[in-house]
Order: sequence, then structure tokens, then C-alpha cells
Amino acid sequence: MIPPSAQPPRTNTPPLGQSPQLGLKSNPPHIHEKPHKTSKKPPPAREELLKMTETVVTEYLNSKNIDDAVNGVREMKAPKHFLPEMLSKIIVVSLDRSDEDKEHASTLIHTLRTEGLVTGDNFMQAFLNVLDQCPKIEVDVPLVKSYLAQFAALALISELVSVSELAHPLENGTHFPLFLLCLQQTAKLTDKEWLTDLFQQSKVNMQKMLPEIDQNKDRMLEILEGKGLSFLFPLLKLEKDLLLQIKADPSPQAIYKWIKDNISPKLHTDKGFVNILMTR
Repeated sequence: MIPPSAQPPRTNTPPLGQSPQLGLKSNPPHIHEKPHKTSKKPPPAREELLKMTETVVTEYLNSKNIDDAVNGVREMKAPKHFLPEMLSKIIVVSLDRSDEDKEHASTLIHTLRTEGLVTGDNFMQAFLNVLDQCPKIEVDVPLVKSYLAQFAALALISELVSVSELAHPLENGTHFPLFLLCLQQTAKLTDKEWLTDLFQQSKVNMQKMLPEIDQNKDRMLEILEGKGLSFLFPLLKLEKDLLLQIKADPSPQAIYKWIKDNISPKLHTDKGFVNILMTR
């Protein structure tokens, strides 16, 4: 047996057939590479968004393809603060086009709300934005306020906004007679009884919607009659007509006949109507 001192020294020479490791460890640690940060694409600039909106609306009014228009708006990825301006652009682009196109533009706005892309508040801001631009727009589109009233009427009918929401920024005769024009347009597009119920439920004070100098009952009725809107206040008109009848012939028989011929049976038991009879 060879004594340990006589054994050859151990070396790191690999066994026959293996290549040397050149100082590397057999299992080197795994190197974790940091993922590259993806830079978030900024939203389009305002001018670009306005151009995109105009393109979407123009193509929609030409093709009448509502799905393409909604998808076009969705793909714009417009920031929330831009939405009122986008709706303003939709309205303005349609102003010098046909009534049918204006109605289609209104349908687009309503559909965008249904899809959750815009809100009623966005529409009201857009409505007021266009109203502020009216002096400039009127040069090319003299009937701009009448057209705006059409948009407001369709917004009321589609429940995009309420009567009180529409009325609030127009109180004390602001932009008078725009509020009355909105109601006129609504009356043309729907049933008068439906509009009367809608208006009465809103609790809007009609006198407050007039210029300060006209804020009294008699003047209000006179203005409403001139605009064809006195049907909104059936008892007020009834009271005026009844007074005229009493002056002409105060006999109970004549008054009874007049009521039978002129007053809807639905009002005969109305507290307001009974009160008018009792105080005359």
C-alpha cells in the first residue's frame, strides 16, 4: 500500500472526456432581467380630438351607420373633460344640415349616453357651450337657437335631461325665449298631454323663466298664449276665460252651459277648478 505522503496530489482536472469548466460554477445563479417599462401613450391633443369627432360625425350623417359612429367615438378614448366639447362639435357640425340630419345627430348623442360614453350633464354643458357661440354661429346659421331648441326637445323626450335640468341655467329670462322654444319644439314632436304632465311634475316655476319685468301671472299667460303653450296651465287659461264669460252673462244657467261646452269632464272634480268656481 502506498503511503499517503507518496500519493500524487489531487487536481481539478476533469475526468477523461469532459471539457474543463474554466473557473465557472457548474450551476450559475439565474439572472432576472427587469422587464422593459412600456410608456403609456398620451391621449390625443384637443385639436386632434376635434378633427376625429368631425370625421366620425360627418361619416355618420352620410352613411347613417350608428354602430360605426359609436365605435369611432369609443376608439377615440377621449378624456372625460373633453366630452362636453365633443358633444358640442356633434351639434355644430349638424347645424347647417337638414332637419333629418339634426335628428340623427341627436340620436347619436342619445346612443352614446345609452352606451355609457357620455352623460346628461355632458349634454347640458355642450348645449350651453353652443349657446355661448351663438353670436358667431348666427352669421352663417341665423336659426341656430331654434335648432338648439330641437336638440333640447329630443333630449327631453329621450330622457337625456329633465325639464328642471334644462330650465335651471335659463332662469330669469336668460337667453329668453329659448326655454319656451324648447317646449314648443317638444310639443310639436310629442303629445301635449304628455308634455303637460312632464312639465307639472318638474315643479318648474314658469314665471321665473321669464324676464324679470314679465314675472306676473297675467303677463305669463299672455306670453304663453302667444307661443301656443297656454295648454301647460289649463286652469290659468280656464280662469281667464271664465271671467270673460261671467262678464258677458253672469247667470248660473249660462255659466253651467259654458262649463259643459268648454271644460273637460276630467277637470270638473279638480281641486283647482273647484276653487276657481268658489272664488268667482
